[in-house]
Amino acid sequence: RRAMIVCPEGARRQWVGNLTHWAPSLLLTVVCGDNMQRQLDWDTQAHIYLTDFLTLAKDIENGFLTKDKLAFDILVLSNLLTVRFQTREIESALRMLSAERRWALTGSLPGEPEGWLYLFGLLTPDRVRSATGLTLPDLQKRFSPYVLRRTKVELADKLPRQMRHEIWLDLDDHQAQAYQDVLKEERDRLAKLGGSVARTHLAAAVDRLKQVCNFTPELLDSVKVRALVDLVEEVSAS
Repeated sequence: RRAMIVCPEGARRQWVGNLTHWAPSLLLTVVCGDNMQRQLDWDTQAHIYLTDFLTLAKDIENGFLTKDKLAFDILVLSNLLTVRFQTREIESALRMLSAERRWALTGSLPGEPEGWLYLFGLLTPDRVRSATGLTLPDLQKRFSPYVLRRTKVELADKLPRQMRHEIWLDLDDHQAQAYQDVLKEERDRLAKLGGSVARTHLAAAVDRLKQVCNFTPELLDSVKVRALVDLVEEVSAS
């Protein structure tokens, strides 16, 4: 049996933690890293393959997944609506995957017909072909048998208490290089100061490294920014 879980980049580590807790006996392969590492990940035998939407689209485009590797017993698309307005390559990649069962996880149901057609176009494409042009109530009625919805009110006695949740992210290649450049600059600067190094000098060095971890100055973009955007979109959608 083979399962594929595709999620936003910022949710990848959370999925790893959940799967380790829920199904420790299953072999999990997290597809990430450079091109060579990802090719090795796809070639590794596993029960569950976990990757993010952008990586999947890139690897299918690069031919890392042969036709037989595009078939799974179950496909789980986590936070699917957060990538609705991203690149067309993501949607094309998801349509190339075949699976006996397809599940989508989302914080809320779409509020317009186009959202329903997008969502179920990736889950039950055969039923969507005849649904174009239907009103929102008609779409909700047609696809209601495929929806399992749970609200906070329904699950109030089963939900854990609210707690602070940390999300660990890997720097992308550009950000990692910028971090190494700043680290070298600060090491050289502190070395030149010699015995006159003070706590303020160390604090300034750490602050510069923290800034690079937040985003690269020339781009104002980073894995943290993209993860934050995903979270905001999920909250606003609900």
